[in-house]
Amino acid sequence: MKVALLFLFVATAVATSLHAQAENACQIGDRIIYTSMSCEEYRSLFGNKDQVKVTKRVLKDDPPQSESKESLDISADAVCRKEWTRRDSLNKTQYDYCIGQHTEAFQKIQKELDDYNHLPLYRDVSRPHCFKEWTKRDVINFRMVAHCLENEIEALKDLKFYKDKYGNSAIDVATKALDRYGNLTMTAYTVKRYFEE
Repeated sequence: MKVALLFLFVATAVATSLHAQAENACQIGDRIIYTSMSCEEYRSLFGNKDQVKVTKRVLKDDPPQSESKESLDISADAVCRKEWTRRDSLNKTQYDYCIGQHTEAFQKIQKELDDYNHLPLYRDVSRPHCFKEWTKRDVINFRMVAHCLENEIEALKDLKFYKDKYGNSAIDVATKALDRYGNLTMTAYTVKRYFEE
């Protein structure tokens, strides 16, 4: 009996601790968007109250991307070594150039984080999408992540333009496209095609 009560006390304490660290996950169609903002803010962003709902609570440590200097060093070495090794011989000049490109891309990603991370679609859709897309076996291709994020930022600007120009009808098309594709680049492309073709 004492063991059962002790277990119940520990389980309750752990659950309470985890709940304090949790944040919202909002559902848009079949997709779950992890966010530190409330789903009410997503409702105002997407317009239709029925399209967005709270689905569960998640831990703040859930985001899939790893952006440490150590991750850069390991990933850049793996990507560049694979790219510039032919018949067991490493082209050192091209390898060094490749490492430099990855370092520049890493710095660009960090700058964009400072500039755009306050935007929910960038933080909760674009970043996880790009890191997931360009991470293979825990090796991150930072050049491609930076390129992907650059495209996502342009798409975000396009979506704002279409929202301002076409209002709720643009939001409806964008919501469906985001649900289907899971990234802003294809979402903006879909909205553009819908209104301009």
